[in-house]
Order: sequence, then structure tokens, then C-alpha cells
Amino acid sequence: MLKIVCWVNSEDYWRISELIDVGNPISSYGYVIEIAEEIKGGKKDLLKVAVVELKEALVTVGVALPEGIPLNEDFELAFISQDRPTREVSVVCGLHPEDVRKITSSANLSQGLEDVFTQLEVAYTNKDIMFYPYDLRGEREEK
Repeated sequence: MLKIVCWVNSEDYWRISELIDVGNPISSYGYVIEIAEEIKGGKKDLLKVAVVELKEALVTVGVALPEGIPLNEDFELAFISQDRPTREVSVVCGLHPEDVRKITSSANLSQGLEDVFTQLEVAYTNKDIMFYPYDLRGEREEK
């Protein structure tokens, strides 16, 4: 199972930890955002971003993964914080394959990703939910 480790602030870490420790389920809803960049010759470059809402924890995570990592299986989100950097608290999540939101970027994929993360941060902050963006694609050359 794919495991993604997320660094979160202490308040969110302890909230997630407490929910797990007392046996309260943390429901999640995951969806995919596809960012398309039109390139020369009519082709499109595509970046998939997994977005997972952890409702009871008041946390949402957005993750851009490298190509080739499948998003069609359950995966584990493990959380750490400054208070407990060596103790992970984990939640198993999945994505709803029917919920794919498509966006076309007039800029390159990195700029499109930054725009999407900014929009998500504003939207979730307005709902008093902390949004954590992670770009795990590694180094890349922009076209």
C-alpha cells in the first residue's frame, strides 16, 4: 500500500491522534484534479492531484505525485509534526474514481499546480479547514 507522510501543524496532528486513540472513525473523501497543459502539436501534458478531505479532523491534503504512481488503490496518509516527528498517526484513504475535476492551465503544469493549490487553500480556509499542499514529483524540467 502506498504511504504518504505529511508534515502538519501540532494542533492538527494532536486532533488526528486523539480521534484515532479514542477510536473515533475519521471519514475521508478523496477526489482527483487533472491539470492539463496544452503543448505544441495539439498534445496535452497531464498532472493528477489527489485531494483527500478528513472531515472530523478538519484537514484536507492535496498531493501531486510523480507519473506512474497509481491513484486507483487505497493508500495511507501518515501524519507527523514538530511535537512528535518520530510518531506517525495514520489514516487509510481512497479516491472516488468517478469524481475527477478537470482543469486546463494556460501556463506550465507547475504554475497550474500552484494556482490549484492556492484555490484549494482559499476554499478550505473559508470552511475553517486546514489545507496542506504537497508536490512530491521531485525535480523536473519545465517545457
